[in-house]
Amino acid sequence: RFYRSAAAAWPQDARLRERAVREAVEAGDLAGAAVLARGLKPDQRSDFAALALMTERLAANDLSGARAVAAPVFGGGLTVFAIRALDQLAEAKATPGAVTPVGPQTEPQAPPGDLEIAIRALRLDLAGKGPAAVQAYAEARAGARSAYAPIVIREARALARLGRRDEARAALDAFRIEAPGHIGVQTELAALAAGGPVPALTVADAGGVLVFAAAQAALENRDSELGLRLLQLALALNPRDDMSRIALGDALSDLDRPEQALAAFAALPDASPYADIARAAQVYVLIGEQKRAEALALASKAAATSSSPSPRTLQAQADAYRALERFAEAEAIYDRLVSAAGEGVDWRLLYARGAMRERLKRWDDAEADLRRALLASGNEPEVANYLAYSWVERGENLKEAVTMLERAVQDAPRAGHIIDSLGWGLFKLGQTDRAIDHLERAAALLPGDPTINDHLGDAYWAAERKLEARFQWTRAAQLATEPDMKAAIQRKLAERPVERPSQRLEAARGG
Repeated sequence: RFYRSAAAAWPQDARLRERAVREAVEAGDLAGAAVLARGLKPDQRSDFAALALMTERLAANDLSGARAVAAPVFGGGLTVFAIRALDQLAEAKATPGAVTPVGPQTEPQAPPGDLEIAIRALRLDLAGKGPAAVQAYAEARAGARSAYAPIVIREARALARLGRRDEARAALDAFRIEAPGHIGVQTELAALAAGGPVPALTVADAGGVLVFAAAQAALENRDSELGLRLLQLALALNPRDDMSRIALGDALSDLDRPEQALAAFAALPDASPYADIARAAQVYVLIGEQKRAEALALASKAAATSSSPSPRTLQAQADAYRALERFAEAEAIYDRLVSAAGEGVDWRLLYARGAMRERLKRWDDAEADLRRALLASGNEPEVANYLAYSWVERGENLKEAVTMLERAVQDAPRAGHIIDSLGWGLFKLGQTDRAIDHLERAAALLPGDPTINDHLGDAYWAAERKLEARFQWTRAAQLATEPDMKAAIQRKLAERPVERPSQRLEAARGG
């Protein structure tokens, strides 16, 4: 709103209007962005303003208007790639004769280089040249470094439109082997099995696929803001593309915009095949915002709406119980999920169930789960830390625990809580000097952690560094939020006083 108002107040400032375009796209207001972009002369428009205006034209099926915007644009980068790709898709639909199955490839270079043949396939498909299109789709799938689900789905639809439904299913099944459990592919297989009409490929649909690919490339390159804006443009082209909407919510969450992320996930209807992903994502955003009761209410509602809730939905509910420290209820759900998974159980579920059993003081069961999780995960540092720290706290297997923690620290050298565990294990083994080195490093990495400060205080006291010990304990008591921990530290401070220098001087004079 502020940028739009500023652009209206200073219409001669092209840079201000350009920024307003970007902000409008980022907010999901494509119509407003297009109005602002039209206020810029062609030589004033950035690549992104041109892309926003072009997207608005294609969403309205104005092919000539979109191509006119693309004409003066030149250069490179993801934004120009998207413009050139959309332009060539519009050309294929408007002028089918311009697209040939073979010959020089004039498609824009595609990020990360895998989509070049796929763009040709989409162009052939739009031009109505089905047999040549499916051949190009197959070439794209065979030559790609990794299969790309939206392209495979369009390939299957092209095959189905030609009456080659068995080949369509085979293409989807081949992708499912590479990426098991992909919701979009599963949904497409179900649609094929139902035998209904196959949707025709439109320029907006094909364009949304390619802009989504550009958005993914931007996010992989850690350009979160460009990735977010490109996702909004992909959704403007394909408003029903739930895959893009999930990615948008994830991007907003990664950018620490929880309210916008929640709104993006909430926009997916309950009938969407991606609904359970969206509801689980909402639960985790709410947990991250310390809205744990709200998270549990949402997770429980999602689990109750189905007679057979998905494992993802159940795990979100269990994680919400865990966040509320309702460990017995969480453990019961994790136990159900582990039992249902059988031999192929994900180590994360074993880890979660083991953690709950440890909190419920069922150590033998917890230890068995944690050992299995450690083996299945290939010595995941977090699992190793949980198991080894539990041993240290119980005074068991100290040497094995320290060895395990040394490896975990090598694998996660900046994980302050794991470094603290190693220092605490060394302290329990009586290696105080080595312990202090690690505990000091942990405290530097996580200066606001009361457990680390408490451990460092104990090590300092054992090393006769008593003033430093009391300083760490005092800090730990100030930081502690759990009443039992705070009380235990305060007892140490009361029971272990240190003489002031003036007291020692008076004692010396008296002697």
